[in-house]
Amino acid sequence: MVCEKIEDCSQNFNDAGTSLVDKKGGDSKYVLRNNSRSNYEVIDFENCVYKNRQNDTKCDFGIKTKNTIYYVELKGCKVSKGIKQLLKTIVETKACFPEHHKKARLVVSRFPRPDLVKKTKDYKDLVRQIGLQDIVITQKVHTDII
Repeated sequence: MVCEKIEDCSQNFNDAGTSLVDKKGGDSKYVLRNNSRSNYEVIDFENCVYKNRQNDTKCDFGIKTKNTIYYVELKGCKVSKGIKQLLKTIVETKACFPEHHKKARLVVSRFPRPDLVKKTKDYKDLVRQIGLQDIVITQKVHTDII
């Protein structure tokens, strides 16, 4: 069921890239640079896929390329909550992207104690789901190039 919703909530692009910002007014920003002008999709998890499930934990966006799905969460300073949102969305939607490499991107406005996040159960579970090398937690802006 969630897979059909994802298809309905995706927009296709092949432009030079896109910027995703925190709709709640935060400073965090995710930038996708598409130098090759290949096709990609932007999935609105928060305001479309999970629109009628306001109490669910979910990340903000997905960026789907030919081989990869980037799960993107934009946050203020609640890093642990952002990790939980990424984890829950990946677990619930991974069957929708069986052939895609999964990557998690958490962009926060402020990162008060980065060392503490890696000790949480949710962070460890996220590492088990997709691997340490595919998780990026950064402050203010993160850019991926496809």
